[in-house]
This record gives sequence, structure tokens and C-alpha cells, in this order.
Amino acid sequence: MKVREYQAKDAPTIAELFSSTVREINGKHYSERQLNAWASPDKDAHFFHTKLSQSRSFVAEEEGEILGFADLLPERRLLMYFYVHKGHQRKGIGKALLDKIENIAKEQGIEEIYTDASITAKPFFEAMGFVPLEKQEVERAGLHFVNFKMRKKL
Repeated sequence: MKVREYQAKDAPTIAELFSSTVREINGKHYSERQLNAWASPDKDAHFFHTKLSQSRSFVAEEEGEILGFADLLPERRLLMYFYVHKGHQRKGIGKALLDKIENIAKEQGIEEIYTDASITAKPFFEAMGFVPLEKQEVERAGLHFVNFKMRKKL
């Protein structure tokens, strides 16, 4: 497996990975309505290309298959998108992506990074050294979601 820079051609695969992973992995913590709003049809290839082109974005890939993706908004010190394919969880892919993000952040003089972790992702981020700062309730498409503002000092 290698972690490389995001490329425009990755966007369709990333859109599918995002949608299927949100629906299958987060279903134990969020309702069907919430999952439908989170992984709405407007989160398509164009959406992800626009978003990932505006940040430091990376994909984890093995033999041409995208296994996960992540990005960093350096000016906000924010890990925005961080998803590992539903069929490749717990194989070190998330750690590899996070290592890359942390190295990029350190190179830019960033001393801490933040993320808004879902209920599902919170244990992963805690295991990677993030500390929960606060429980949040955010609104998306008229629905309320619980997540956690988390920080990691680098």
C-alpha cells in the first residue's frame, strides 16, 4: 500500500467509497435519515474534486485500488475528510493516511491538528492520540448529528 497525492481521476472512486462507507460503517450510530443526508447524492465526483482540490489531499492505494482518503486544511489546522473503505477497516490504512497528514502538517510548522469525529470514528482518533475537546451537535439538511471536536498536538 502507498499513500499518494490526490488526483482528479480519483474523484469518482472517492465519491463511491465515501457513500458506501458512511452508509455501512456509521449505521450503528446514526439513523437512516441521517445517513441519507450525510451521504446525499450531491456528494458526487464533482463535489469531492472541488473540495479535495482546495486542500492537501491524499489517497491510500494498493494495486490501483483506492482504500481510503484524507485531507488537511492547513490554514485551519483541520483534518476535514478521513475515510477508509468499508471493506478495508482495521488494516493500518487510517494510520498510514494520518501519518502522511501529520508529516505534512509538521513540515508546515503546524503544532496541532483538529477534526470533527463522528461517534463511529472517535475511538480511532483517540487511539491515534487525539483528545476530545467537546461533544457537538451539528445540523445538516435539517437533521442534528452528534460528533466530537478533537485535537492532537504534534
